[in-house]
Order: sequence, then structure tokens, then C-alpha cells
Amino acid sequence: MTRLATILLLVASGCATEPATHDLEIRGASIAVGGALHVGLVETSGVELISDEWFPFERPVTYGDILDASGRYALHLFYDRDGDGACSPVRDLVWKLELGEVQTTAMVDLDAIGQDGAGCAYFER
Repeated sequence: MTRLATILLLVASGCATEPATHDLEIRGASIAVGGALHVGLVETSGVELISDEWFPFERPVTYGDILDASGRYALHLFYDRDGDGACSPVRDLVWKLELGEVQTTAMVDLDAIGQDGAGCAYFER
């Protein structure tokens, strides 16, 4: 049997499945509700999944089925405290973190991770 025939047989019989995907959940009990939270999510390959999307922050924020189980990602966040739409490590709350392979929902608690002003570089490009 040729390789192509084997693959077609596996797909037809249901043995070949899509890779598992998982949710990304962002929390932060001490972050004021209603201010603008800016989010950027980039695969380590450089593919942008979320490109400076912003919205009034409410707890929790969930992006459904966005993370591949075998993927690695850079997550960039800033909470715009002064409402000017520009990221400032002095005036705003800024986070940058790496997400490795996930097996379930990736929950990011903004209260539990340290801020990283270098995260503004993503939003300044």
C-alpha cells in the first residue's frame, strides 16, 4: 500500500485527528474592571494569533480553543491605566510571558506574575 493510500485510509477511518487545542484564560482580581486590556499572542514561529486586541477588562477573559497543545507562545499584555492607548512601563501595567506546551486551559493570573516593562516593545512596533 502506498503512503498516500495509507494516509487516506487513516483519515477515512477516523484514526487521524486534529491536534488538541486549549483555551487561554486571563484573570486578575486586583486589576480594575472596565479599563482597556491590550493583548498580543504570538507563536514562537512568528505567527500572530492576537494582534494588539483591546477591550474593557472583565474577569476572567477567555479565548477559546486558541492554543495548540504542542505550541509555544509569547503573550504580551498591558492594562492602559491612563487611557491614552499607548503602552508605557511607567504609567501602565505591563506583562510579557512565555507559554510552553499546554495540556489543559492555560490560565494567566495577572496578580501572580511579575510585571515586565519590556513587554511594551511589542505594542510599539
